[in-house]
Amino acid sequence: MTFQNLPVEPGSLPQVSNFKFKPMAPAYPKEVRLQHGIVWTIVILAQVIPSIIVAKPLGLKMALLGLPVLGLIMGIGFTALAVKSARVKGWTLRQHDIAYRSGIWWRKIVVLPFDRVQHAEISSGPLQRKFGLASLKFFTAGGASIDLRIDGLSEDVASDLREFIMQRAAESQDDHRAPQGNSEAAPADPDKSPVLPNGA
Repeated sequence: MTFQNLPVEPGSLPQVSNFKFKPMAPAYPKEVRLQHGIVWTIVILAQVIPSIIVAKPLGLKMALLGLPVLGLIMGIGFTALAVKSARVKGWTLRQHDIAYRSGIWWRKIVVLPFDRVQHAEISSGPLQRKFGLASLKFFTAGGASIDLRIDGLSEDVASDLREFIMQRAAESQDDHRAPQGNSEAAPADPDKSPVLPNGA
C-alpha cells in the first residue's frame, strides 16, 4: 500500500464547541468553598494574633489590625473565584477519548486518548470523603507524572470512569497488537458519547 499524506481542510475538523461537557458533582463547589474557608481562616488568625500581643505603640497596633481586614477581603475574593472555577469545570467521554475542561478566563480543554492510558488511580482527602467526592488521575505510557487529573467527581462516577476507561485502554492496546485484516470496520461517530456502567 502506497503511503499517502493528503491535506485536511480546516472546516472538516471536529468542532470543540460540539463537546457536551458534564458538570462536576453538585457537592464540589461546597467542598471548594469549605477548603478555602479553612485556609483563609488560618491565615487571618495568624494576622490577628500579632495585633493582640502588641500593645504599644498604638499606631503599630492599628496597622497590624488592618492585616486581618485585608486577609478577609482577599479570602472572600479568592474563594469566590475558586468556586466559580469549580462550576466551570466539566468532562465528557467519546468513542476513543476523554476530554476535560477547566479555567475561567484562560479556558483549557485536555483530550486524552484511551490508547495512551497506562493506568489510573482514585484518591480522596478528608474533605472530599466528607462530601462523597474523589479525584481521578491518569498516567500515560512512558510517563511517571500525572497527565490528567479530574477533581470534583462523585465517588461512584470516578470508580465507573476508571473501570470503563481502563477496559477501553486494554481493548485499544489489543487492537494495535492484533494483525490487520482485509476487512474495514465501519467508522465510529467521533462525537457519540458511550454509556457508562450504572448510568454514571
